[in-house]
Amino acid sequence: MASVALVYHGEVLAGTNREIYARLSTGLAELGFQVEIFKRSQEDASPAGTEMETAHVNPVKSPSLPDIMNNLLPFPSFLTETYLFALECSECVKGFDIVHTFHPIVSRVISRNRRNIPVIYHSLMGDASYAAKGIRETVTYRSFLVPLEAMGAKASRKTICISESLRNSFISITGEDPSKFVTLPFGVDLEVFSPSKRNPEVRAKEFGIGSEFALLFVGRVEYLKGVDILIDALGRLQGSASKEFVLLVVGPAGSWNKSAGYIASLRRRIRELGMEGQVRFTGAMPHDRLSLLMANCDALVLPSRLEGRPNVILEAMASGIACVASRVGGCEEAIGHEGSGLTFEDENKEELGRILSRLINNPEEARRMGRIGRETAMQKYNWKKISLRLAALYEEVLGMAVPAQSA
Repeated sequence: MASVALVYHGEVLAGTNREIYARLSTGLAELGFQVEIFKRSQEDASPAGTEMETAHVNPVKSPSLPDIMNNLLPFPSFLTETYLFALECSECVKGFDIVHTFHPIVSRVISRNRRNIPVIYHSLMGDASYAAKGIRETVTYRSFLVPLEAMGAKASRKTICISESLRNSFISITGEDPSKFVTLPFGVDLEVFSPSKRNPEVRAKEFGIGSEFALLFVGRVEYLKGVDILIDALGRLQGSASKEFVLLVVGPAGSWNKSAGYIASLRRRIRELGMEGQVRFTGAMPHDRLSLLMANCDALVLPSRLEGRPNVILEAMASGIACVASRVGGCEEAIGHEGSGLTFEDENKEELGRILSRLINNPEEARRMGRIGRETAMQKYNWKKISLRLAALYEEVLGMAVPAQSA
């Protein structure tokens, strides 16, 4: 039985991250792997509620920088703390057959300190084409993030990319053998996210949505996620949509210092457009409640300026609602060409406005897209199939046999 160390570089394993680690560990355990999870912690023991059914969660105590450093230099401080965590983690993973990491620094440090253990780096980076855009974050992206990702990929035995566009970017920026990079999207829980949860009474009583067309945004409320683009696009529909609409913005403020100012600017713009009653900010939402809300909306809209391959698109497809997303990262690839949604050129408010008007005025078309999305999610993104593909990758790296099981 091969042993696998899944390494999480953050302190809080919750929400989508917890779902991903739980599903990966469960699927691998069912295939005969012994899986343990290692996460950063300032405590000597895991807090209550962090254990998982098929994997033990090991806290790796590592030092944190003073708050003043985190406030003044958040990005360098985060990288420094991650490096210190990776050093500690290198000691903890001794004796494992394979290490699976999700941060380039962790990949590099463990690969150098444990040369006898193969390391797989699982990248969540957005499409490298973002580096060509003339916006404020370009310098950070070109100067730090792209070289950082390249470093992690070069250090690992294999690099998992969550989209084909990301794989192509890695091949370009590293110059490494293309066979080193594998495209493997995450899966989605088809029972948690399901159209069976759609209920007019729940829609009205729980979320205050009536007969209007319900649009949904899910993600951090920050500049990179493009909520301002969505609001301006909706502003163009005032008086032109034959059916009323409402937008629910679900998610916390971004982690960067300017996020509070960004949200304030969104609220000002909403007032200017006279849409106070049509745009609602809910803040972060528990996973189970989000799945209920998603099934009772009509379309997901993701107007991001940068993405990897967002799982929220897969969750919306599994929930049976139409998907609209900008053509960045793996968004277009996730939606596919089967008819489960529509894509637009990122930052093109006019094109997004036309798409939204089309769906709002033709709700049956949106429902048809939702049905196709559900079928696609069942065929391509169930966790059983994703786990089998990951096990096959481990088999290739370790040269071992994996028990044959049907998908």
